[in-house]
Amino acid sequence: MDLTFLRLRNILSQKSGIIFLALAIIGFSIIIFFVIKSCQNDNNKTSGAESGMPAIRIVISNGCGYEGLANTYKEYCSKLNVEVVRLDNTAKPLWDRSVIIIRQGDRKDLLRLQEMTGIQLWTEAKTSDYDADFEIILGRDYDNFIR
Repeated sequence: MDLTFLRLRNILSQKSGIIFLALAIIGFSIIIFFVIKSCQNDNNKTSGAESGMPAIRIVISNGCGYEGLANTYKEYCSKLNVEVVRLDNTAKPLWDRSVIIIRQGDRKDLLRLQEMTGIQLWTEAKTSDYDADFEIILGRDYDNFIR
C-alpha cells in the first residue's frame, strides 16, 4: 500500500465520522423536541374546549373492589377539568362496566364529562342532597379509561 492511499483512507474515515456524528446530533435533537412537545400537551389537557369552563364536581366510587382504584383514578382526573369531591366504595364490588351517574348535573355537563373520561355508559339518579354533580362508578373495565 502506498502512502497516498493511506492518507485518502484516513480522510474518508474522518469525513464519515463527522457525518455520522452530525446525523446523531440531529436525530437526538428531534427526539428531545418531540418529548418536550409531548410533555407540554399532557400539561395542557384541559385547554381547548375546556378552558374557561367551570370544573365538574364528581364523586369517584370503586365498584369493582380493586384496592386503591378510586385514588388511582383521582390522580388521573387531576389532568382533567374536574373537581373530585370525595372517594367512595360501592356496597358490593360487582360492577363490570364503568358508569357515570347524574346526581345534580345536566346533560350538557354529562357530555363534557363523557368526552373527558371516555366513559359512555350513564344513568340518571337525581338527588338534591348529593355533594357533587356526578358520580363515576369504576367497573372492571377501568383500565380502558385510565390513559
